[in-house]
Amino acid sequence: MIDVVKIYTLFLRIIINQISIFMKNRFFLYLSVIAIVIILGSAISNVSHSPGAKTGSPADGADCSACHTGSAQTAISWISSNIPVGGYAPGTKYTITLTGIHSGVAKFGFEITAEDATKAKKGVFTITNANETQLTNLAHAVTHTGNGLTPSNNTKSWSFDWTAPATGSGGVTFYASLNAADGNNATSGDVIYNTNYTYNEDLSIGMNSEGLANSFNIFPNPANNVLSIETSSIQYYDIKILDLTGKLIISDQFNGGLESVDINISDLPKGSYIIQIQNKDAQFSELFIKR
Repeated sequence: MIDVVKIYTLFLRIIINQISIFMKNRFFLYLSVIAIVIILGSAISNVSHSPGAKTGSPADGADCSACHTGSAQTAISWISSNIPVGGYAPGTKYTITLTGIHSGVAKFGFEITAEDATKAKKGVFTITNANETQLTNLAHAVTHTGNGLTPSNNTKSWSFDWTAPATGSGGVTFYASLNAADGNNATSGDVIYNTNYTYNEDLSIGMNSEGLANSFNIFPNPANNVLSIETSSIQYYDIKILDLTGKLIISDQFNGGLESVDINISDLPKGSYIIQIQNKDAQFSELFIKR
């Protein structure tokens, strides 16, 4: 006699087991889809810019290989500029150029920053070609845009401005990490290059600047509406107030024979600025805050 209850129970177990297998497979399918979306999303977002802090510098601690497969290689002489051989002058704006070279490259991406020996970010970057470059990592670095990826004859260059830091900053090293992509829109198959170059501060300017700086008193700092300048030196000086991108905001002259000169800064937006004082022999720069 057929035991209907046993057959029914066995049949029910088979159904439950199949449902369980289906649910497990669907769960793994969901996980796979989510993983693919995350990977592709990361790859797509990095097409338009670096996520930041991927320059290979000591402070950043990571390069493009953090998001793309493959060990990083070292490249030489990929960073150039119009900084003189003797070094940068504090507060002066220069043009920096980064050039990548790779045979068969389909797309080139990058991130570059500048640091001193203490791992502190130095200088101010200014974008001069917004179509191909943009700021990243809280404006401490420059990276590509979605329109700044296409190489020509296996090479790609980007240029931007950098305003040198204040007197006494010492050597500043530019660190850059570049991704030579194969164009498969994924993180695999790419080649990573790291490069760096150090520019020293022009010490001859620094020595003259130190003497000049010691002969001036600039106050108050922070300032509200008026910035005052006093000096014991009897000379004519050019005075410039710049924003942190190096843009000239105010220009004036100062006769050191006067007791002091007051500069009206009431129309300046709140923030940090650079005052630059120069005579025929030297110049110095000082940071002040408008509040």
